[in-house]
Amino acid sequence: MAVGYLQPDGVKRMTHDEWATMRKLPEACILREYDNGIIYVKVEWIGKIVDYGNVFPDYYKNVRLDVFNYGADGTRSPDPVMSEQWFQNEKKAFAAYETFVTNWSDSHLDSEGAFIEEGNALTPPPPPNPDAPTTTFNDPVVGDSAW
Repeated sequence: MAVGYLQPDGVKRMTHDEWATMRKLPEACILREYDNGIIYVKVEWIGKIVDYGNVFPDYYKNVRLDVFNYGADGTRSPDPVMSEQWFQNEKKAFAAYETFVTNWSDSHLDSEGAFIEEGNALTPPPPPNPDAPTTTFNDPVVGDSAW
């Protein structure tokens, strides 16, 4: 049984040593992650292909989507339908991730069809705006303000 290793794009091959090094880095393995206290969704690159070379490349399962639901006590349990779905590449896994998160959270698609993620507790807050005013001036005579 041949074993092969693929990068998250599902096309580029890699050596066992390259794969082992990348698997040690959480930022390389966890491609997307969402948690709003109701659902937890994760796209993880696995990269190890068993039976490599024995089946058509379209059947190689390289990236996994995991979905968990929170119980009343706060524990996570795997979703019986959506958890542990496998995809050939990150692009297909991202599409399934975005569809699921859109259906089960406040996330949505904008007018141009781009995915807008809302309510993710794992997303850091945006950095402060360096162009925001630090002081204001109010003119009581004219009624205008400036910064």
